[in-house]
Amino acid sequence: MVLAWVGGPIFAVAVFSAGIVVLREWWNITLAGTDRWAERIGAAAIVVAGAAVILGHGPLGLAIIFLGALLTGAVAAARRRRMDFGWAAGGVLYAGLAAVASVGVRDGVDGRFALFLLFAIVWGSDVAAFVGGRTFGGPKLWPAISPKKTWSGAASGVAGAVASALAIGAIAGHAPSFALAGLAALLSVVSQYGDLFESGIKRRFGVKDSGHIIPGHGGLMDRLDSFMAASVAAYLMALILSGLF
Repeated sequence: MVLAWVGGPIFAVAVFSAGIVVLREWWNITLAGTDRWAERIGAAAIVVAGAAVILGHGPLGLAIIFLGALLTGAVAAARRRRMDFGWAAGGVLYAGLAAVASVGVRDGVDGRFALFLLFAIVWGSDVAAFVGGRTFGGPKLWPAISPKKTWSGAASGVAGAVASALAIGAIAGHAPSFALAGLAALLSVVSQYGDLFESGIKRRFGVKDSGHIIPGHGGLMDRLDSFMAASVAAYLMALILSGLF
C-alpha cells in the first residue's frame, strides 16, 4: 500500500517483479517441468515491458507483452509439443497485461485516487460476496468451477463494490454519481470472473494453490486474481476513453 501511494518507478519495479512471480506460478500450474528457454523469454518480455512503462510508454509495454507472448508460445510449442503454445503464451499475457495495467492506472490522470478506488472496488466486492454468499446462500454461480460461490454472493459483491467506490469517492471529494456506481458494478463483475478464471485453471490441472509464497494463503495468483482482471479492464477503458484505442 505504501508503494502504491508513492507510485513512480519503485512501484512499477515492485509490480513487474510480482508479474514475473505470477508468470512462474502460472507455468508451474499449467506446464510442470516447463521449457526454461520459453520461460526466460516470457520473463524477459515482462522486464522489457516494465522498462517501457517506466519510461512513460504504456501502449508500447502492451505491444511488447503481446509480442513476448507469441514468442514464448512458439518456443514452447517447438521445443515441447504443439498444445503448449496456448498455455505458454497465456501465462505471459495473464501476468504481463495485469502488470502494465496496474502501473498504467497509477500513472494516469488522478492515478493515486484511481488505484485506491480500484483496490476499494475489488476488496469491497470480495468481502461482500463472501458475507452475502454465507448469509443468503441459494443457487450456485458456477458449481463446476467453484462449488461454494452463489448468485447471492455475486450480487452482494456488486453491491459491496458500489458502496466501497462511493465511500472512497466521498473521502476524496468526489460527489456520488451513476457513472462511478456503474463503473464499480462493472469492475466487480470482471473481478469476480477473474477469480473464477483462476479457479478454473487450478481445477483443470488439479492444483489447490498457485504457490506457497504467502504462508497459509497460497501464491500471488491466489491473492491477486480478482485485482488483476479488474486492473486490465480499468486500464483498457482508460485507453479507449483517451483515444489511444
